[in-house]
Amino acid sequence: MTSIRQSCEEINLSFLGEIQNLGFLILADQSLNIISFSDNYLAYLGSAWNNSLHKNLLKELHHHKIISNSQVTGLRKLIEEQELLESLELSIHGKPFHLSIHEYQDIYYFEFEFKVAEPVMSMHRINSKILGIQQVKTNVWQLLCGYIQDVIAMDRVMIYQFNEDQSGVVIAESLTDTSLESFLGYHYPEFDIPIQARTFYLKKHCRFVTDIDLPSIKISGISPAAINLSSINIRSLAPIYLEYLKNAGFKSSISFSIIINNVLWGLVCCQSIQAKHIDLANRNLALALTYSAAAKFQEQRNIKLLLFKEKVQEFELLLKEKLLLKQDPIGELNNLANDLMWFMRSDGLALIHQNKIHLHGETPAEEDIQQLMTVLIHAREGQTLVTSPNIQSLIPEVPASYRNFPGIATFIVGENRDLSIVWFRKELIFKRKWAGNPTKLYSHRVGSTQSSISPRKSFELWVEDVQGKAIPWNERQTYFLTRIKHIVLNALIQKSQEIESLNKKLIERNNALDTYAYTVSHDLKNPLTAIKLSAQFIQQRPLTDKDTLVKFTERITHSVDQMCSMLDRIHDLASANSITFQKEKLELKDMIEDIIYQCKAQYGRAETQIETKNILPIYGEKTLIYQLFLNLIGNAIKYSSKKEVPHVLIHAKEEDDSVAYYITDNGIGMEASDLSSIFEIFKRMDNAQQFEGSGIGMSIVKRIIDKLNIQIHIQSEINRGTCIQLNFSNP
Repeated sequence: MTSIRQSCEEINLSFLGEIQNLGFLILADQSLNIISFSDNYLAYLGSAWNNSLHKNLLKELHHHKIISNSQVTGLRKLIEEQELLESLELSIHGKPFHLSIHEYQDIYYFEFEFKVAEPVMSMHRINSKILGIQQVKTNVWQLLCGYIQDVIAMDRVMIYQFNEDQSGVVIAESLTDTSLESFLGYHYPEFDIPIQARTFYLKKHCRFVTDIDLPSIKISGISPAAINLSSINIRSLAPIYLEYLKNAGFKSSISFSIIINNVLWGLVCCQSIQAKHIDLANRNLALALTYSAAAKFQEQRNIKLLLFKEKVQEFELLLKEKLLLKQDPIGELNNLANDLMWFMRSDGLALIHQNKIHLHGETPAEEDIQQLMTVLIHAREGQTLVTSPNIQSLIPEVPASYRNFPGIATFIVGENRDLSIVWFRKELIFKRKWAGNPTKLYSHRVGSTQSSISPRKSFELWVEDVQGKAIPWNERQTYFLTRIKHIVLNALIQKSQEIESLNKKLIERNNALDTYAYTVSHDLKNPLTAIKLSAQFIQQRPLTDKDTLVKFTERITHSVDQMCSMLDRIHDLASANSITFQKEKLELKDMIEDIIYQCKAQYGRAETQIETKNILPIYGEKTLIYQLFLNLIGNAIKYSSKKEVPHVLIHAKEEDDSVAYYITDNGIGMEASDLSSIFEIFKRMDNAQQFEGSGIGMSIVKRIIDKLNIQIHIQSEINRGTCIQLNFSNP
């Protein structure tokens, strides 16, 4: 054993360059030519191998009658196909060996390990043990301890589980030597199994030492830094670990990795007071039993998690119903507080919404909760889900009342951190048993001022009073926390969308009312003007001609009917987002003449020339079509009225499956850049300010053509006039 102890952090466990004297090691290149031996190889192979360096290993093994010709062929095929083995039994000078082959960076490692004369367990007993593990209902680890004890007969077999902080605790144990002290329930500090060792256990699932006092064997021929022994069964263990075992009173040790979900969950630790070499076959059997127990444990854990998830799913449905269908999601969360605490196994809960705190169960002081959340949000920026059994370890400046509630789990939702739910667990005060004082011990190297961790010399019971911590949150509670956060977040988003939708509808209704008012005030001016003119004519000129009187009274009646119909249609158009109007065939000649009469009376001049040509029937809704032409013809007459000779042309022609109407004037026109905004309500062009108007006529036109699916095209040139084309589809 080296006289200078390395610190745990400096030891590279894969490149120690030494093996235990339990066999020998030969290294070969890709061509299987020998490049290195362990220093003891001649003691097993004999002096005839003295000149074997750089010769083909398989040929040498065959030449010295260690393997047969068929075995040479078989081994060469396995190596070519990268199907390396562990192990092939063979005999060297009458002594049985296990041959295992490993490969690392183009170097093949041929490992020859003694075959120990141990009782071979029958296949019936092996199957019985595997079946027992598969059928166990309770503690699979205690059963595993007994089974492995039966296979390898070590003095102590214990299951060592890693904690979250990488310390460990013994959760199951089997002793054959009654003089040994039981370590069941004892804890071990994390530095007893440093990170290098834990990483190594993930790669190599069995590590053993037969005799801590057995001198190790070096490997010659190439640098130890080029020799990766991580796969080698008989590699030597680090001197610091051998010293640790010696201090614990054991000469032999075997450890098997317990891997759960690709994570090193724990170890099966086996120890013997006397030196003991367990045969490779029995080590492999014990490892297989460990794999089986790990699978069973994972199955049991999955079943528990599945049952829990089923309960969570039922609760999720209830929660979704409460949050999405009820008007007060925060109130519903408060009503479900007891369920939320039960799933999280918490002592209390705080629901924080818009700086208002609702408390349930046992919790810290309300003002301290608010202070903690402020600190937590600042300290854990971007992290909206936090769990800890000891909040003070995350945030040292937590309020004093958290000493009694160190365990918290919380999530925060909303862009503005609108809602938080915090679960609390009370402090759990207990006595923790340690296998010796867990304080790190340091020693100084010879000739160095640097210190390194020294292996503990005592494993006697050391009791610690544990305070300031709560029971850690487990996998199931973390799952529940994540799921509930997702549901609450979606519910708040949906509620927000509903509110946004209601606000949008409210805005639409308000706009509809505005549109109704504007349209009424705009489009009723023309029929009112017609009524007024007819009434004035009757008042000013007493009529004796019955036909003339009938003409003007019919005009008044017609205008009133037109107004009533318009009011109905304006209301429908303004108040409904989607409405289907019954289209009918409309003869437009009389309608257009009536509109011309009204608009000319309101906007025109005596010299205004209004020309109509080829007035064709169309399909549409009568009142809306009336409003459409009323606004367009009215604009044409109004905006050309200041020309020297105002002129408006209204004509139609058939185009494919539609009828196109053109309304052309020689009025003020507009810039091409203004055409894109012509339909905006209250939008008036700069050159239209001299004319009477409110700027809503074209917005009414836009609503009508959208409702009736009429295509519109506008061409205009400033001071040259405007041409509006309307395309009415045939049914």
